[in-house]
Amino acid sequence: AVVSTQSTGDADSTETPIGSFQDFISDFRSRVWVTYRRGFACLPGTSFSSDTGWGCMLRTGQMLLATVLQIHSFGREWRRPGSHKEITKYQNNHVLDESRFRGLIKLFGDSIIEPFSLQQMLKIGKEHLNKDYGEWYGPSSVSYVIRVCVEYARQRERSYSPVRIDNFTVYTATDCMVFKGDIIKTATNNGTTVWNKTLVLISVRMGGDELNTAYQEPIQSYLSSSICIGIIGGRKRHSLYFTGFQGSKLIHYDPHRCQPVLKMEKNFKYESYVCSTPRKMAFSKMDPSCTFAFYLSCKEDLTELCKLSNRPDVTKVFEILDGTKEEYMATVFSPSIMVFDHNESMVDEHNDSVVDINSLDGSDFEYLD
Repeated sequence: AVVSTQSTGDADSTETPIGSFQDFISDFRSRVWVTYRRGFACLPGTSFSSDTGWGCMLRTGQMLLATVLQIHSFGREWRRPGSHKEITKYQNNHVLDESRFRGLIKLFGDSIIEPFSLQQMLKIGKEHLNKDYGEWYGPSSVSYVIRVCVEYARQRERSYSPVRIDNFTVYTATDCMVFKGDIIKTATNNGTTVWNKTLVLISVRMGGDELNTAYQEPIQSYLSSSICIGIIGGRKRHSLYFTGFQGSKLIHYDPHRCQPVLKMEKNFKYESYVCSTPRKMAFSKMDPSCTFAFYLSCKEDLTELCKLSNRPDVTKVFEILDGTKEEYMATVFSPSIMVFDHNESMVDEHNDSVVDINSLDGSDFEYLD
């Protein structure tokens, strides 16, 4: 994750700086910023030619996917040309890197032919989740859509150069329980010796209507880890992509700017996909419903994820269990031992709704976007 703890004069910003401010700005400006767009072809059967007002969580998901594919394909130290005018240690091939950045952005262009476009995500949402065009998505639903998008992209006989998809996969956990066996199956194509680099998306809820303050420390711990890609969530009814923190504030990208659709012809100008100014938001304003993203490039990274989850000095956000979900469910729902913990709950990955097993009254929590 992009983490800045350099003091800016705030009373709560007393940590030791991680890198220089210019390093941080260069990193921040090298990421793909995805926002509302207007002027694309009307969605099938609708008059929607813009996603303004309802598509922000999908745009946030696009930003997260673009970030992990950038790291996966170009490396963690890659920087966009022009993002590091005062930093001499990044000696990139300017022409090559311009082409790379354009190639990455194009995969998210507003056209159904692009694998990670808004239109492709909406098509998947409609077919798999029964979501109508113009309907809000929560972070859990977007995680599911991201996974299917990547699966579809891998099945196509098409080159995505300069981005690599063939050795990349996605695992989703929607009930605060992560299963090591399933991650390994996903990463190894059911037991081969090859480890596919894996994006792990873990959807959680950290409180009722507001974020439980006990979770601030583990959130900071996750964002400080080299395997963390960030968080898709936001504040109430306002989706944001969190990539780091400074003191008691979260650093984020905001998709809530409506810009014209960009025609992605050869050597197109990509400035509208670059955010120059970092924004911050207090932890206290964070919606408790969100999805954590981790990039596991090797099996050792899975061990690191387990260590993060099991830190004894911070509140546990999610549980990592041995075995697979199928094995776990066979045990939990065995007719002889159908027993639930007092506070146990389950998350419906299709509707982003949390069901209280003790009440089973069908009430839904309010979710972002």
